[in-house]
Amino acid sequence: MKNLYLAIVLAVLSVVCLNVVFFLKFKRNIIDYQKALVAEQVGLCGSHIEKTIASYENDLTRIIFANIQKMPDIFTNDRVFKDISLNLQGLYSKNRDLISWVFT
Repeated sequence: MKNLYLAIVLAVLSVVCLNVVFFLKFKRNIIDYQKALVAEQVGLCGSHIEKTIASYENDLTRIIFANIQKMPDIFTNDRVFKDISLNLQGLYSKNRDLISWVFT
């Protein structure tokens, strides 16, 4: 009779131990998956930010070099001021979120 109880206790303990091992392995796999997922999202966000900033930088450089000869007249000639202001308004409207985020 003792042997039967011992066998039942050993069987139950082995099942419990196997469950504990399974759940620990499962927990580790979930954590590894979540780390990989977060790392991928960080990479995608970083790539998007770099592309947005590069686009902004290219547009700003284009405006500066397109109007480099007109820069001295920006405060004396209303036509030059209006042209450059329109270019900068276009830059702002295209990158409104980026500019607002940087200056808030």
